[in-house]
Amino acid sequence: MPIVSRAQDVYCPSCGTAMSLRKGRYGSFYGCSSYPKCKKIVNLDDAPLYASPPVQKAFTPSSYQEDIREFALHGNGHGIVKARAGSGKTTTNVWIGNEMRDFLGVAFNTHIQRAWAAKARTGVIKTWHSFGLWAIRRELGRVEVDSDGAKLRAMIWPAIDAQRHLEYDDKRALFGTTRQLISLAKNTLNDDFDQLSNRYGIALNGDQDLVYTLAGMALEQSKQQTSVVDFDDMIWLPNVLNLQTPQFEFILGDEVQDWNMAQIGLAKRALAPGGRFLGVGDDMQSLYGFRGADAEAVPRLVQEFNAEVLSLPISYRCPKQVVALAQLLVPDIQAAPWAEDGEIRYYTSDDFLASVGAGDMILCRTNAPLVAPIYALIQMGIKATIRGRDIGEGLVVFIEKYAKKAATFNEMLMRMCAYRDREVAKALAQDKGSLAQSVNDKVETILALSVDVDTVEQLIDKTRTIFDSATPTVVGSTVHRAKGLEADNVFIIRPELMPHPMAKQAWEIQQEANCQYVAWTRAKKTLTFVTD
Repeated sequence: MPIVSRAQDVYCPSCGTAMSLRKGRYGSFYGCSSYPKCKKIVNLDDAPLYASPPVQKAFTPSSYQEDIREFALHGNGHGIVKARAGSGKTTTNVWIGNEMRDFLGVAFNTHIQRAWAAKARTGVIKTWHSFGLWAIRRELGRVEVDSDGAKLRAMIWPAIDAQRHLEYDDKRALFGTTRQLISLAKNTLNDDFDQLSNRYGIALNGDQDLVYTLAGMALEQSKQQTSVVDFDDMIWLPNVLNLQTPQFEFILGDEVQDWNMAQIGLAKRALAPGGRFLGVGDDMQSLYGFRGADAEAVPRLVQEFNAEVLSLPISYRCPKQVVALAQLLVPDIQAAPWAEDGEIRYYTSDDFLASVGAGDMILCRTNAPLVAPIYALIQMGIKATIRGRDIGEGLVVFIEKYAKKAATFNEMLMRMCAYRDREVAKALAQDKGSLAQSVNDKVETILALSVDVDTVEQLIDKTRTIFDSATPTVVGSTVHRAKGLEADNVFIIRPELMPHPMAKQAWEIQQEANCQYVAWTRAKKTLTFVTD
């Protein structure tokens, strides 16, 4: 991406480095000149807000952080820190790590890993996936990384393609189901496919025997074909092949509430005999149980490591009114002593858009209700998008599949509705609330997109416009996609969807409470509930 010129002085709000004016596919923007170390970007309209370097605030640890430091540097045994939203989890890890001579710091994703590594003076900072790949290459030599699914496709697609009675779109759907089951098996270290399909609401559509056979075959072949590894293999293979991993006397873990069993297994392997583990996370921000993350990761880690539980309850992000609301779900969360009062507002769906401005966030439990307000903002000339370009492309595939089976646009929509009614009823009858939610939201999102649309081509164009990956002025997002984000002003539409009425099992109901808590605590100044 070529640098055009520096039209004015703009400084990165993340790292303070001077930014450069760049030109991309969707227009010009300011990008941090330390890229790829920092990937922060700023819209042209927002540039005046960053005309001077950000003031670097001196870090003054709280008494809770001092206690955690004392435990890490001079205590005994393992620890789990229950750190509430906006409490400075990464800041605490960086501060403690910088006082150690050697340690392994484990970040949940590459964004956190880069931010931590940029501030770390000592230690090895990894994600579990990069750590697992490191271990694989140490034991098995140089291996190739499969980033586009070619390894798995080569294993199972020939058998799927041999099903002559299936149309191509049905074969693609079967491949997707099998791939999902394989991924869950690797992440959970569990090859009981019946248990997995029931627990995670996988729609087998009468193909159970074939899916189970293909999944079992792929797991065995994945153990043997180690010259190429995919993303799931990185954390799975060291566990199932009993590989020797690098070991450390101290491990600092970030966002441990979202660790799955394969990652917990790596933590146990990476800890040197007599070493110590300190994990930091918020049990009430565990949202990824549907992806294979262990929804009980925090209590499981406490049990696995016989860990002492410490507390980091002060939210430095949220104003006092938002913290007071969050205390209804998480009584121990606290507001910072200097926190602003903030504001909790209640608007109707007819008038809230007039209050939405640059940098604001619109959240919902599901995607479908986001379509109308985001599209309205786009029509008003405001650059808005729903997070998740992969979601948009998945919807396009679904639309194209049903378009082939229908003579008219309306018939296509009717067929989709019939599919939704059938599959939701089946899922709810089996207490698979997560699957019912997913199917229902997919079709409801397409129905919302079809308003004022007459053709399949128009529907696909509209879908790709709304689920655009370009840098937006206003972000629309499901709560799951917004985790880790924050904004001064957060709008929650259709708040009655949290808890979601289709959540039936105990773990699903707990995840819904977690969704509420995560949604509320994205707000730094105002939290607005939008009702019909």
